[in-house]
Amino acid sequence: MPWWVMNRHRGDHGIASFVRGRLINDKKEPIAGATIAVKGNKSTITTTSDNGEFGIRVAEGDTSLVVTSINYEPKEIRLTGEKELVIQLRKGSASSSMSS
Repeated sequence: MPWWVMNRHRGDHGIASFVRGRLINDKKEPIAGATIAVKGNKSTITTTSDNGEFGIRVAEGDTSLVVTSINYEPKEIRLTGEKELVIQLRKGSASSSMSS
């Protein structure tokens, strides 16, 4: 089976792909338990593992991921076709939040 068939499937929002990544702080340490969500799609959400890694399906037309974690500033990541991301969060208020 071709690689593009294995890495893509048709979901509710059209053809989808899988994005992997790692979430780190300013000291390059992993951030565990953070939330990664597709902006505007409350049903597509995941959390980072103990080593800060995550994987999430994004549909064609999805434009951003929203990353939140307690004690860190939320961050919106624009999707531009990358399949592997390294996202760095800055320390911030525990009450910081970002609407999706």
